[in-house]
This record gives sequence, structure tokens and C-alpha cells, in this order.
Amino acid sequence: MYPVCLAHGDLDGVISAAMIGKVYGTKSEDYGLREVRFTQPHEIDRVAVKPNEILFVVDIAVNNRDPAMTLKFVQDNRDRIALWFDHHRGWSGFLGKVPLEVRNRFTIDESAPSCARVLYNTYRAWVPESWERNGTASDTGQLDRLSEDGWLLYKAIKADIRDEEAKRRAVRWLLHRREEDYEFLRRKAEEYDRGPGNIEPLLSKIKLIEGVAVMEEDIQGIDRLRLFLEMERMSPLGVGVMRGRTEYGEVISVGTGREDIDLVKVFNLRSGNPRNVILPASSWKIEDVVALLTKRVK
Repeated sequence: MYPVCLAHGDLDGVISAAMIGKVYGTKSEDYGLREVRFTQPHEIDRVAVKPNEILFVVDIAVNNRDPAMTLKFVQDNRDRIALWFDHHRGWSGFLGKVPLEVRNRFTIDESAPSCARVLYNTYRAWVPESWERNGTASDTGQLDRLSEDGWLLYKAIKADIRDEEAKRRAVRWLLHRREEDYEFLRRKAEEYDRGPGNIEPLLSKIKLIEGVAVMEEDIQGIDRLRLFLEMERMSPLGVGVMRGRTEYGEVISVGTGREDIDLVKVFNLRSGNPRNVILPASSWKIEDVVALLTKRVK
């Protein structure tokens, strides 16, 4: 069989993939396993899975817009899924629909701050605690807690979130510490500093509306998490709202660093990250988002 890891393409997903490679892989393989493929909850059905592949899935949530799509992927690949780890909201009502023969292969902890934490709690004798700390810091927006290695990986991945090579190199560097990979990641981190990480010129465009920090312009090519952190600092409520555009159309992103706020519950979503949610602009206006936040967040 051909072991493959399917992972979310952020730092938490990259670190989680490296953990799987360290626990279940071999030292002779670049990624521990034979291959790592990066995807997202709303795109997992596009992943081409071959009959001879077994799947380790990490940091992939239930598709909150189309849970039936996630269920179909699980059903279609029930004989190929080896293990599935995640921490996002939305699994508690979903797992009951998963076929019995595959349900025990899911390790889900919706209270965990990161998928890296779920994996570390499962395999703490085999994976470094520093990996878990970096995965958790990035997924909770506590970037000041990233280690030097964590910052290198974070910047390299964020330099161009579509760059699959940077993510694969990051996994490989975590596992093997090859100099060629370090130099590649260092150059990507420098690209980040010159591009997506340069958020200073945008700060003057942030507005405060009823205690919520709002960016109404559609800003492309920047690190939205870094901008969100600045917005949350400016907001008396500790919440930021930002307009954006994806391949599926316009969206409104909402983020918070407050641990007492669960945005999945605030917006009555089926699944997702409690600190960061994405709403379709076709259904939501910024003023409606702000009004709901001021009503439900104190």
C-alpha cells in the first residue's frame, strides 16, 4: 500500500503532517510517508485517491457549507482511511453518520486549540513538544509564542499560500533538517517580509464600528492573520471583520483572539474554527455581522 497524508495547508497542518510522518513513516522517505498532499475542507472531494493508497488525514474539518460532501468522501474512501485527526468544531453531530467500520479511526478533540495538540496528546512519546507549541501558537493567533523555527516555517508558508513546494519542504525540513530545505525556506521567509508580511501601510484603513475593527476594502496578497491581530488589538471587543475574495466569490472573515468567544456558535455554523470563521458575502453584509457581534459578544 502507498501511504499518503492529506493535510490542511497552514502551519498547524504542516506540523501535523510531519508528526504523522515521524510516527508512522520511515527515515528513508522524504516526508516520512510516501507523499503529502495539501487541501481544505471544501476541496477534499477534489483530491484524487488511487486504489492502492491509504490515507492519514490531519487538520481537515467537516465542510460547514456542505457536510454531505465530507460524508461522501469518507464513505467513498472507507477502505483507504487509516486515521483522521482534527480539532475543529462540527464533528460531534457528524461522526454518528460515519460508517461504523471506519468511525474508530477518527481522533477528534473539539476542545483542543490545534490539530498538533491532538496528535501530541496521542503520540507525545514520539513527537517533539516544540512542534505542538508552534502548531498551537499559529492556529490560535498567538504568533508571539512561535519559536525561531516556527517563525521561519510560518513565514515561508505564508509567503505564497498556494505554494505547495514550500509546504512540502517545511514537512521535510522538520523531519530531516536538510540544509537545502532550510535555505529554500529562508528565501521564502524573506519574500514574506517584503510582501504579505508588510501590513503597516494598511493599518490606517481600519475602521472602528461599534467596538468592532473593520476592514471594508478587499486587500489581496497580505497576511490576513497578522492584519487580524492588529485589528483585534484596536477593537474594544477584541474582534476583527474583513472583506475578501476567494475562488468561490466574496466572503467576510471574522476573527478573534479571545478564548471566551466561539464564533462558530455566534454565527450558528455547522463547523469551523471558533476563533476564525468565513461567511459568504452573498448572505451577509458587514453591518449585519457587526450588529450580531455587538449583540452576542460582551
